[in-house]
Amino acid sequence: EDLSDALRSEYGLMGQDIMQLAYAIVDLAREKGEGVLVMRRSELATALQVHEPYQSRDLLPTLGRLTLRSRRAWTAIPEGLGEVDYDVSRFDRPQSLICRPLQALDESEDPTLIVAPMLVADALVYAFEGIRSGELQKNYWLSDEARTFAGKQGDKKGDAFATRVGDAFEQLRWRTVRSREVKGLLDEATPEDFGDVDVLAISPDEATVFAVEAKNVKFCRTEM
Repeated sequence: EDLSDALRSEYGLMGQDIMQLAYAIVDLAREKGEGVLVMRRSELATALQVHEPYQSRDLLPTLGRLTLRSRRAWTAIPEGLGEVDYDVSRFDRPQSLICRPLQALDESEDPTLIVAPMLVADALVYAFEGIRSGELQKNYWLSDEARTFAGKQGDKKGDAFATRVGDAFEQLRWRTVRSREVKGLLDEATPEDFGDVDVLAISPDEATVFAVEAKNVKFCRTEM
């Protein structure tokens, strides 16, 4: 239920309905005999309304969320956005084709779109898996509900990894203390909040102590 609520808040459609959108666009392209569609956003919304489950549904907000705005030049940054939103060196930037697979060709309120069915399908699967797993967080999402859900999912994965790290130490007969605040470990107040220690590992002879920050690093994303 929380996942469906997060997706509805982000895209205006329930989880199953947003995923079905990719199939509806493929069907539309097949009907028109085109591999790539070029049409105004309002026309796309109207054309999709003949497909279940979009009959009598206003799809313009959903299509707006999936639209990558047109820019006159690479250095032209729309009002309300910044260079960081378009920085190609950053993963999962919000202004990208994988986040917004409908490319606008003009800056009008009802822009002409390039609609590539397989790109839309890839983007929706990427978003669904990203929010479900917690891999996509923060600015990738517009709604507070989606950001909160993705954050919680990411925390669950982090906690599970920290548990694996602690278990590995205990298999070596080390004693562990897990997810404990620094002030709790010291048993005294600290001048500022130093957060918590994921795993405090103590060797069998108590001669060595490791304070472990457990991070499941993705080498393709993390600077070393």
